[in-house]
Order: sequence, then structure tokens, then C-alpha cells
Amino acid sequence: MSPEIKQNETTFDGYTIGMWSIGVISFMMCTEYEPWEIPCDTDAQFYYFARGYLADIIAKQGIKLSDKLLDLLQWMMVANPRARLYLSQVHAHP
Repeated sequence: MSPEIKQNETTFDGYTIGMWSIGVISFMMCTEYEPWEIPCDTDAQFYYFARGYLADIIAKQGIKLSDKLLDLLQWMMVANPRARLYLSQVHAHP
């Protein structure tokens, strides 16, 4: 569930919610674990993910992912939906 859905915002963009979901699923496929329990700042794991600390969290877990993959996942799962990547940006990502 994306943060904007969890926060029950009245207007949202289905495409950015989809990108969020693809980011979470991709993360789970690459790491074999869920990134957080709930997409809310009270969840410490989510708090740091949403603020751009994905690489630090992964390093502490001892998981090896390429810098390019970390960058892609981070921008797919940024908390601000206006800052998330569009599908065309994902396709163009190295």
C-alpha cells in the first residue's frame, strides 16, 4: 500500500501508486524480504526508506545490490508521489 493510500488522501494518481507497487515487488524479489510493515513514518524501516536511505538499510542487512538497482528502487519507492519515476523513466534508467 502506498503512503498516499495509507494516509487516505482524497486525490491520488493511479500511475504513481502502480509504480510504488512495482518498486515494492521488485525490492522483495531482489532481497527476499518485505521492506517494511506499514507505509507510515511510525514504522522505522519505512521512515528511512522514504527519506532516501535505501542503500544504507541494504548495507546494514548485508545484502549486495548494484548501485544502479538501488537507485532505481529508491526512486520507485520515494514517499512523495510527485517525485516517483514514470514508466518511461524506468525504461530509460541504466
